[in-house]
Amino acid sequence: MGVPHGANKLIGLATPSAWSFDAMKRFSTLDTLEREGSDPSGKTRGLGLYKSIETENAKAVTDARRDLEELKKRAAAGFDAGEVSTTVLPQIADAATLPDDLSGYVTFLHPWMNEVLNQIILVLMFGILMVLSLVVLRLKDLF
Repeated sequence: MGVPHGANKLIGLATPSAWSFDAMKRFSTLDTLEREGSDPSGKTRGLGLYKSIETENAKAVTDARRDLEELKKRAAAGFDAGEVSTTVLPQIADAATLPDDLSGYVTFLHPWMNEVLNQIILVLMFGILMVLSLVVLRLKDLF
């Protein structure tokens, strides 16, 4: 089970298990591993854990490259001026890694569902099931 794509998104809308599982995940208030349904005000800023870590690492690499270019420019300027430089080397940030314990995250939240809609759809599906059960039992009595 992963993030639904294509027809699976539509098929999932017809199954009560998808709605109830999504409701349980939403009530847990956990952030997501995937971008789908991730909370913009959550720990991962709406990116999901995987994309959030990738973004942090890309920023660290960009910052390190910028600092290195600035160091090269300062060294070249000092060399041209005949100065002996005692320039401090830039510090490179450690790469972010996935935590060993991912229990504080859910895989994804379906982007077409929400807390209120989940409850309404589940009650509606239960009502339809009850009506259809009564119709089938009544037809069984007639035949």
